[in-house]
Amino acid sequence: IKGQYADEYLGGVQYQVYRDISVGVEYVHKSLGRVIEDMSVDDGNTYFLSNPGVKGGLGYQGTTGTGVTVLEPPPRRIYDSMTLSVNKALSDNYLLTASYVYSNYRGNYPGLFNPVNGQLDPNILSEYDLLSLLPNKDGPLPGDIPNSFKLDGAYIYELDAKTTFNFGGDVRADEGQPMNYLGAHPLYGPSEAFILPRGSAGRLPWVYSLDLRAQAGYKITKDYNLSVSADLFNVLNSQAVTARDENYTFDSVSPIVNVKVADLAYLKTTAGTVATQNANFLAPTRYQLPFSARFGAKLAF
Repeated sequence: IKGQYADEYLGGVQYQVYRDISVGVEYVHKSLGRVIEDMSVDDGNTYFLSNPGVKGGLGYQGTTGTGVTVLEPPPRRIYDSMTLSVNKALSDNYLLTASYVYSNYRGNYPGLFNPVNGQLDPNILSEYDLLSLLPNKDGPLPGDIPNSFKLDGAYIYELDAKTTFNFGGDVRADEGQPMNYLGAHPLYGPSEAFILPRGSAGRLPWVYSLDLRAQAGYKITKDYNLSVSADLFNVLNSQAVTARDENYTFDSVSPIVNVKVADLAYLKTTAGTVATQNANFLAPTRYQLPFSARFGAKLAF
């Protein structure tokens, strides 16, 4: 077994267009080189540890103690992003930053944690345990947010030598993450089989948020400062759906290749019967956190 690793390359350019204003562009590439995972040749009855796909990209894993050769696809996780930014440094009592990120996050291996089924078992995920469920796993990974906008600003107002007010805010807009058609496995349970290729169920809606902050500071003496603050989160009380039930069925099924969504009406279980569709498929299971406020006071000395 060889150690796991990932590669990362990045580069960027910033240009000062004015004394306190700069623009920039940055590119980031991250790719998975090698992982350690537990694997199985009998769909989860016995296991061994190895490096999936380490020879020639053909998924050759070596042989088990019984002389069985395992062929599995090499793990793939690739992230590419381009960031455009504008920054105004703090001057004339205010600052402002804005950025837009276009990214692509794809592959067949989510990492040491699998958000699809909620499994937190580093290096012993179910990803390579079930040969029957390997198809359809390549596509947009959890966390794939192709478009993301950010805007942050702050303003400082000095009333007098002892009293200062700080005001700030930020705006966020993120495209929704991909969704899947999932089924169950007789041994491992739900959310294991990608019935259709990863990401085939579309995307969650965009998530927007506006946060505001205000702080007042008073210098009691040269050694003591008192401040009070208020933070307002999700001021517009946006309640976008941030997760849906992606279990198309809780029956044990196998992935199907080269089919359309309409063909799911003929989906069969591993026992050969007609699969029962989950009545709550794609129903919301989590929403954006509602409006909230936080108030604070601090004495510094």
